[in-house]
Amino acid sequence: MPTTRSGFCFGATEAADAESLRRISAALTAHVRPAGPYHFADWAEAVDALLALGSERPVPVVIDEFPYLAKANPELPSIIQEALRTLRDQRSGSRTRLLRCGSASSYMRRLPAGNAPLRGRAGLELVVRPLDHRLAAAAVSSTHPAPAGPAAASPRCGIPKTEGRCRKMAGA
Repeated sequence: MPTTRSGFCFGATEAADAESLRRISAALTAHVRPAGPYHFADWAEAVDALLALGSERPVPVVIDEFPYLAKANPELPSIIQEALRTLRDQRSGSRTRLLRCGSASSYMRRLPAGNAPLRGRAGLELVVRPLDHRLAAAAVSSTHPAPAGPAAASPRCGIPKTEGRCRKMAGA
């Protein structure tokens, strides 16, 4: 697999399983730029490709709105559980930092709990609360100069300083 210089982020949408696989195939193809495009037949293949991103160094891989993917394919948490199984070559040879995010907080809390497939596989559970307008303005203005004209009224970022956090996690 060609090397990437930064982390990978995939934003899921409410879609059928096949459409989500098509979208992550296209997004990973655009990110990695391999000799031929990815066409994942199933999620096990897609997860292995995501783990391969960290074959040379730590790489953050963010799957945003993970609950949408799991709703379309309820096996996905079990597929990730299998991919992260101890002594599995794809896991032991990977330094990928897999971050599953989602706004359905009750679902996200259940992922690593009780008898759930991903129990014991979370290195960190972080609840990110919305920033008030003052904190958001301070965080954004410290990293992004304010635009002029009509762009001044448009949103400039979702989570302030995410890019820097991803680089720090990746050891870059």
